[in-house]
This record gives sequence, structure tokens and C-alpha cells, in this order.
Amino acid sequence: MSSFGGKSTRSSIASSIAQAEALITRETFDLIMLDVRLPDGDGQQFLERVGAMPDRPLVVMMTGPWHDRKRGRLHARRRFLTI
Repeated sequence: MSSFGGKSTRSSIASSIAQAEALITRETFDLIMLDVRLPDGDGQQFLERVGAMPDRPLVVMMTGPWHDRKRGRLHARRRFLTI
């Protein structure tokens, strides 16, 4: 547990889609930082699953090549920022 702006926070780390899916079935998250390219699949598919959740968290997608950024925008359910 750590502090952010005077409030306690918790974070979890998943290095694969399988680990992330296990976490979201056990816990509720306010924010997910998601890479498009993961060792066991496409982060875009995970984004679609998260988007279907009733209390979906905010998702920040991270990626490298431009074509991955474009794919993320096409499926965005909310506003996005490309850097």
C-alpha cells in the first residue's frame, strides 16, 4: 500500500493477459494501464473485455508503433490522448 495525494492506494502488476484476467475477476480497479502487445495475446481484446464490464475502469493504453495507437482509438469508448 502506498500514498497518492494523501490517500492510500494499492496497485497490482500483471505481465500477461491471463494474469490480468485473473486479477479483474477477483478485484475492482479504478485504472488499468494496458500495453497493446503482450506475451500471450493482443491487449486490444482485453480492452474490449474491460469495456464490457459494468463498472469499467479508466484504461490508459500504451504502445509503440503508430498502427497500434490507431487501433486503440478505433475501439475507445471514452476520450483518449495520443502522445
